[in-house]
Amino acid sequence: MTTTKKTLLAAALLAAFGATAPAWAVQTTFTFDPTGTPGVAGDIASVGIIDEAPGSALAVGGVTAVNNFVSNALLGTRLSTDFTLLYQANLSSMQFPSTLNAFSNGSGGDFFTIVAGFGEKVTNVTRVIGVDVATFGWNSSAPVNFFAIYAQGALGNNLTGAGFGPGYSLGWCTYPGRGIFQVQRQATLSQILVLQYY
Repeated sequence: MTTTKKTLLAAALLAAFGATAPAWAVQTTFTFDPTGTPGVAGDIASVGIIDEAPGSALAVGGVTAVNNFVSNALLGTRLSTDFTLLYQANLSSMQFPSTLNAFSNGSGGDFFTIVAGFGEKVTNVTRVIGVDVATFGWNSSAPVNFFAIYAQGALGNNLTGAGFGPGYSLGWCTYPGRGIFQVQRQATLSQILVLQYY
């Protein structure tokens, strides 16, 4: 099987992380082959949206980063306010740009999961009615910044974390902080996914 690189809009990846797309982002469609079979049989052309089901996230070092921010503000210390967010979700569906459904996760026994990790930093902590409310920003210099989609035999379990990897990787992308998502490893599964962000 040959792998054809396809470009996916920056808005889809940014939406995966809860951000909005820049005004210059242009949606680009790609071909999705949920079975990975050679040839065009079973391929779904002109897919434009990766729709994730609700997932879960773990802020590794998040509480310490918030406490450090408060300490820095009160005591003048210079403690790190950086932490890593690790995220997992099942694919809900692949959609056409019109938002019509192209593929529902699990159709034909084909399941896909999504994992991501990225650096964040505490940018502010305010007290609202006796509760500290923290605000976070993206940390482009963090060593952990990635997004991956895996083919699996069943849905992943958000409570236990089972089933999100290490399935068959369809694409592994990192964001090195220079404006481009770089593919670290791409599967030979026919015409699946490459993310580029300019």
